[in-house]
Amino acid sequence: MDAYAIVGASFGAPKFHPRNIDDFVTVDGNAFTPVLDFPLVSPADSAEVVVSNDLEVSWTATEDFDGDDLTYEWVLYSADTASVKATVTSDANGTEPKVTLPYETVDGLLADAGLAEGESATFLWNVRVSDGSDTLHVHGSYGNFGDDFSPLYRHITLERSALVANETEGGVPAEFTLKQNYPNPFNPTTQIAFDLPKASKVRLTVFDMLGRKVSTLVNERMSAGSQVVEFDASRLSSGMYIYRIDAGTFTSTKKMMLIK
Repeated sequence: MDAYAIVGASFGAPKFHPRNIDDFVTVDGNAFTPVLDFPLVSPADSAEVVVSNDLEVSWTATEDFDGDDLTYEWVLYSADTASVKATVTSDANGTEPKVTLPYETVDGLLADAGLAEGESATFLWNVRVSDGSDTLHVHGSYGNFGDDFSPLYRHITLERSALVANETEGGVPAEFTLKQNYPNPFNPTTQIAFDLPKASKVRLTVFDMLGRKVSTLVNERMSAGSQVVEFDASRLSSGMYIYRIDAGTFTSTKKMMLIK
């Protein structure tokens, strides 16, 4: 076997870390560990993020020298790496090179760190990859001389926001919104949701594709908040329909499909 590698000790058992996949030639293909010098993509190093929505972190997928299936986990550390603040399995049960962190999760981490709304703190993050036998940190590329096997970290500054997506404190929406009906396509009923940031006279109307009105679902003054109205199309034929909301000066339309 011809191989060029860094050999390190791990609890008395030597670990074989190939310097580069192009340098590796073997008969049985057993190289023990995944390729660890894969790029961390987003957020960029030293990014400043106001946490007002879900946070997505991504990196480039790597490979295993043995061809084993790999899983990933994202790790958030204190600024001095002395403590781990969170460990989260990546999307699709650990198989995707990204993780989507719900707003509530990140906001909870910042609250636990003692941050009030509007305050920020700097953390470090990186990724660990496992082939089922070893779980190892991403690291920088090996140079031709020396070992650069130290874990690779990215800095991130997270600011705790007072807003949750499109809502303000108390659960009142920040703006008028007409949402896509659900389910869509539907048969014969579906729900249409919309947001009102203030009390308004609301008209919610359904039209066929020729512009003829087929139903008026709402025609009244409604209080501020998130509203849901059910539409029953039992008497209508299959096809595409348009629904429109008029609330104060706000107007919006969307399409929905009835399939019987």
